[in-house]
Amino acid sequence: MKFISDFWSAVQGFGNFASVYCLIKCLKTMFAGMFMLVVIILIRKWNRRQITMVNIGAMALLFPMALMGMNKLYYTRWVYFITHWMYQYEYIKPIYGKVYFGIMAILLIRYFWKSAMLRKDLAKMIPAGEEKLKRELIDKITAYDRTPCSKKYLCKVKIYLTEEKISPFSGGIFRPYIVIPQEITESWDKEEYKVVLSHELLHIRSGHILLLFFFAMLRIYWWVNPLIYLCDKILREDLEMACDESCIRCMGIGRSEYGQILLNMIMMLRGVQKEGTVAFLNRNYFDVLRKRIGHLSCQRALDREKAGKNWAMGIYGTAFILFILIICATSYPRYTKIKEITLFDEDLQIVVFDMREVTDSVRVVNGEVFIDEPEFQKFLKEQQVSGEYVYISYDTIMKLPGMGGGGNTAMVSVGDHEDVLYLAADTWSDKWMIFMMKYLI
Repeated sequence: MKFISDFWSAVQGFGNFASVYCLIKCLKTMFAGMFMLVVIILIRKWNRRQITMVNIGAMALLFPMALMGMNKLYYTRWVYFITHWMYQYEYIKPIYGKVYFGIMAILLIRYFWKSAMLRKDLAKMIPAGEEKLKRELIDKITAYDRTPCSKKYLCKVKIYLTEEKISPFSGGIFRPYIVIPQEITESWDKEEYKVVLSHELLHIRSGHILLLFFFAMLRIYWWVNPLIYLCDKILREDLEMACDESCIRCMGIGRSEYGQILLNMIMMLRGVQKEGTVAFLNRNYFDVLRKRIGHLSCQRALDREKAGKNWAMGIYGTAFILFILIICATSYPRYTKIKEITLFDEDLQIVVFDMREVTDSVRVVNGEVFIDEPEFQKFLKEQQVSGEYVYISYDTIMKLPGMGGGGNTAMVSVGDHEDVLYLAADTWSDKWMIFMMKYLI
């Protein structure tokens, strides 16, 4: 029973610390994300969707902000007020962290459960068996690729047909797939079917599936921020428009013909909505399709897209890497074993932390405390320390300034400085907690 009691006590203690510490880190990343969102809004306002890759690249700059939780920037005078507010424990309590990460865990489980259910549905669908057509389209899409990697990846794509009248979609990172309504294959023109299939293949080739997966993880991580849901909606629209433009170039189809295909999609989905057979169909399908048609009517945007795609990818790729390198270089390490010494009185109130007087009179060598008696007596007298004992804390583990724990403590007699009792954190529960603190949060 003592083992269970000790274990539960250690779990509770670590859980309280971890929930506060991780929530503070998460809030810091959210503040950084809010700042980056202002930058993204300015970029989008300047671009006005003339080059969709500019908007997509700007949105991708949100991802490095998720690494800002341990950045030293929060301890500079310009933004220290944020850190100071968060470190007030009357505001950030363990229960808040437990609720936040509990909901995050539920959302994560829900996301992967839905993915698993979709995989089960795919197993029930009819394979299209359009290998020849698929290879023909892949050759056309990858004709100007410098490496064969994307071609090999696209050859893994499985095409499924569904009896439901839904908007075609693609997914899968390691096992990519495309789902097409049977009505498109049976009732639509063969060339229109090729365009629809090419559009989904281009989503997979362009890495949109991977981008949306990472954005879904970011949305779950920042679930409390309403702006992240708006960003998710805008990103999906931009990806569709970018794919439309790529599809027009690859397939050599006119803008009016492509727009007609989108209109056919609207008519098909509108018929389903009137019948009420698909519960998950909502107005967003039509809104996105209408915006896509409107974007196609802008010839200037399409002309600029081709010229601007390469420079936009180059600039954002460089900025993305630079952000990550700068954030890593200006962040605290995962943990630091601090050399500073803290002295407590008999009532466990801090007397002094890392003052020259205490460091001159107390030395720690290989975990042992050595005291210079005259200097120590002088120091205790100056600080007006009373009582029989004082406590010296050292080798504390710091996760972030003001947050940490562990380490060792020596209880020293005020009258006899050779009377030192070490209160080392030497039980299995202490070692387990320190290991978790160092490496797992």
